[in-house]
Amino acid sequence: MKVDATSSLYGIDPYRNLQNRHTVQKAAAVQGSDKADVSSDAVTFAEAFASVKVEMEDHLNQVNPFVGVAKSQIAEGTYVVDFEEVASAILFFT
Repeated sequence: MKVDATSSLYGIDPYRNLQNRHTVQKAAAVQGSDKADVSSDAVTFAEAFASVKVEMEDHLNQVNPFVGVAKSQIAEGTYVVDFEEVASAILFFT
């Protein structure tokens, strides 16, 4: 059985090539700078969306006050789940 000698350079060269590519990509990333502009339409949309969200939350609290109370209790950490009520609701729907 004949085994050809292999040079260790074959295993190292691909690693060096990969390492060189990474240094070139890092240098290119440092040279350029990214810039993002937001259009006036996007700003207007964001403001409108925020106001509609607040109005919807207010409406939801007026229609079903339990939601507002539950949100405040959860935020304060005082909300307690009634396991028997949850279990009966699950059994009711099955």
